[in-house]
Amino acid sequence: MIELKNITLVYEGRKVLQEFSLKIPPKERLVILGKSGSGKTTLLRLIAGFVAPQKGEIIIDKKVVAKEGKILIPPDKRAIGMVFQDLALWPHMNVEENIAFGLKIQKIPQKIRIEKVQEMLQLIGLNGYEKRHIDQLSGGQQQRVALARALAVSPKVLLMDEPLSSLDPELNRRLRKEIIRLHEVLGFTLVYVTHSEEEAEEIGERKIILK
Repeated sequence: MIELKNITLVYEGRKVLQEFSLKIPPKERLVILGKSGSGKTTLLRLIAGFVAPQKGEIIIDKKVVAKEGKILIPPDKRAIGMVFQDLALWPHMNVEENIAFGLKIQKIPQKIRIEKVQEMLQLIGLNGYEKRHIDQLSGGQQQRVALARALAVSPKVLLMDEPLSSLDPELNRRLRKEIIRLHEVLGFTLVYVTHSEEEAEEIGERKIILK
């Protein structure tokens, strides 16, 4: 369970969120819908632990992880994966190295890292692409690598910040179905940010609108 209680966050003199509360049950697919500047990405960053609220508290699995301007549990201790809008893949690394990046940071033994990468490649349908560099991949393949990197660390929660916005409509539709499939297979909690009503309707079991 993720709970945000009476969150207020002021950024550059503007109240991005004010007295905002939200509960997200385990394994839910929640979509956060809204226009640019409505606070969607800020909400993900609060859950991930990149910023702390000036007021209110954030609770994950019954632990207070941030409160009143303080981050009490850092991002790497929250069992959360995140797919950024620009994907943030490492261009100097190949597919295998990108997927294994989080595992290496966690100091997972090399043998287990290799096994996990192969498992992820199988899951996302990119077997045989281990040694390809990011600039050798299509947009859809890059998206799959970003998903695999986030999922490799076995997160309880996956945050996705408008991950399909730059894709053409057909590829967008295919990857929506892929995200739903991965959610059903792995059972993580999904918090998905978008400005697209169409994406929200297909992906979300529940949606909230930020204005």
